[in-house]
Amino acid sequence: MRYFWVFLVIVVTIVAGFIASQYHSSALLDGDRTADIVYLGVFGLLVASLLTHRGIKLSHMVRSALVWVIVFLVLMIGYNIRYELQDIGAKITAGLIPASPLSAFDDEGRATVTLRQMESGHFAADAEVNGTTVHFLIDTGASRIVLTERDARRIGIDTVKLHYNYPVSTANGRTHHARIALDSIRLGTIRRESLYAYVTRDGELDISLLGMDFLNRLSGYSVRGDRFILLD
Repeated sequence: MRYFWVFLVIVVTIVAGFIASQYHSSALLDGDRTADIVYLGVFGLLVASLLTHRGIKLSHMVRSALVWVIVFLVLMIGYNIRYELQDIGAKITAGLIPASPLSAFDDEGRATVTLRQMESGHFAADAEVNGTTVHFLIDTGASRIVLTERDARRIGIDTVKLHYNYPVSTANGRTHHARIALDSIRLGTIRRESLYAYVTRDGELDISLLGMDFLNRLSGYSVRGDRFILLD
């Protein structure tokens, strides 16, 4: 029977530590918090009674209690630093894949997406267009969002039915693009809906362009060294 009281002390200590961590900033306990304490205390008594009446040795009780305390602490710490863990994973991915966007939050809590400069000196990004990943070149000199005909087909556009009747000027001269409506573009944690894009004919463009039609919908963007930072 003495094992019951020893184990009860352990349980009560754990429960008290948990309660103290939750309510350390309050001088008084209201009705709800008092009910929580009563509930946890009754639960601790029930667990202790079940274990002692089943004849479990004290050493096994202590070992089990310590294991559960460690599991609880690991889960609690992991939950509290989940965003930091996500950032670490994103940084590792961004280091391996330059076009992979790194999502984070600034000091004011606003979402940011950072892109790493490629060896060519340009900035590229893998963004989801209507739910399909498209590789873009970030082009502040382009006023529009431009998709290659290949990428347009990948996101479900029937390019055979497109009308290439929008005149544009490019470095290679004047040409015509087809205008399409997009449901959404998501770059990291930044998402914009109901946009227009333009489709080029096969062979006119090697890579799709993410131009000012998308960038102007952001709160801002900047280039810092080898990083391109977009602010939601």
